[in-house]
Amino acid sequence: MFLESPHKRPMGSDTSPQGDVFLARHGRIRPLTLVVLLGSVLAVGGWYGWHRRAKAAGTHSVTVASGVEYRYLPEGSLCVQGMSSDALLLDVDLRTPGLHIEVATEKVGKQPNGAVAGIAHTVREWCVQEHALGGINGSFFGKTAGDSKEIMGLLMTDGQVRNPGRKVQSPSNPANHFVRAALGFTTNGTPRIGWLTSDRDNGVHSVNQPLNPTANQVWNLHSALACGPRLIAGGSVVVTDRQERLVNPRPVPRTFVAYDLEGKGRNARPRHLILGVGMEMTFADVATCMQRYFRTVHHTECAEALCMDGGSSSQLIYHDPQKPTTPDAFIDARPGFVTVPTALLIRQDAR
Repeated sequence: MFLESPHKRPMGSDTSPQGDVFLARHGRIRPLTLVVLLGSVLAVGGWYGWHRRAKAAGTHSVTVASGVEYRYLPEGSLCVQGMSSDALLLDVDLRTPGLHIEVATEKVGKQPNGAVAGIAHTVREWCVQEHALGGINGSFFGKTAGDSKEIMGLLMTDGQVRNPGRKVQSPSNPANHFVRAALGFTTNGTPRIGWLTSDRDNGVHSVNQPLNPTANQVWNLHSALACGPRLIAGGSVVVTDRQERLVNPRPVPRTFVAYDLEGKGRNARPRHLILGVGMEMTFADVATCMQRYFRTVHHTECAEALCMDGGSSSQLIYHDPQKPTTPDAFIDARPGFVTVPTALLIRQDAR
């Protein structure tokens, strides 16, 4: 999705034709892109063949690696019943040793106009470059300059705030200020979702509500990436698209993140993290799908969920488990040719 300004409605693949003319903005094609594009063409054919076989056999799960499952939820199945959509999920068991989620960026820096930008890749390119097990696209982006794209909203990597998260003044009502939702990770890889702002000392603050917040608490995070809206908070469906100024009621491709909790009270910790794409969903559809999924598959409740960028930016890729030693062997579960400056990648620590 292309965002021209945090003060305006999202303009990209969800809400305008702008996401369909990305080729005009990308300029020259890099050598890595050519290799990845060829791999994508081959992988897409394999993806359609696999899904036809999966539907016929009634099996919709692939073990990507220890602790990582790819699951395909066909239209009409339990978790997406009543929706005109299927869903594609990467299910990560956070208790698996060596697994972690990385907020991927490259050469992030300030532009002459003061905007923060980074080199953009397709999710397939990100996975090949970073030797990931799989991943999805990340946050909203803005204007393109060469191979770089403007990063919108809070970005934190390696404990440093690269792009600040702020309270934004509403253009229609200057008395109102809103905060966007974000996904963060602690130093031990634990995910957290909240409405987040940052300060000049690399501090990140979780506020109590997205519109005109009245309280906040410090979160000690190693990385964070803003997007939105938040869909589930504390186990309850909230869908704060209006408060976050991200209203878009149409069913479109939606990229999302969700997790459940293991344990009770203060001892509760995230256990299963979902990186997913719903092919034609509303925000409410995504929330319902995740509630059903956790109850059906893990016998738990979805504790938190939010959307990342969507529309033509939505991409979900995973490493082909049939070719474990081939670094560029990936399955394009949701192929994409839009380059994005941020991605969420599943990484396996070197043993």
